[in-house]
Amino acid sequence: MINKNKLGLVFGTFLGIWHFVWAGLVLSGMAQSLMNWIFRLHFIEPPYTVLPFNLGLAVALILVTSITGYLSGWILGAIWNWVRADTSSSASISAVRRRQPAIWH
Repeated sequence: MINKNKLGLVFGTFLGIWHFVWAGLVLSGMAQSLMNWIFRLHFIEPPYTVLPFNLGLAVALILVTSITGYLSGWILGAIWNWVRADTSSSASISAVRRRQPAIWH
């Protein structure tokens, strides 16, 4: 069984850090070059222009993606536990059958 809260925190932290790094790249002026390079790696002509850094937007980006990551992790944990609960009950039935005395076979 997966702890949904911990999985949500892992996903939320990961996405928050990822977007914190992106905001840092925008602040440093390196984001446009990186984005152009990534598009070209995918055989795409870069269609977007990175706007100037805005602290309010950067904070909003990090908060929204962290919350979205938490919710996604929590939902995935809930789905995982739901799927595993179904398989663990059949596994326990199989285990009980294996422990039966040989006379039952």
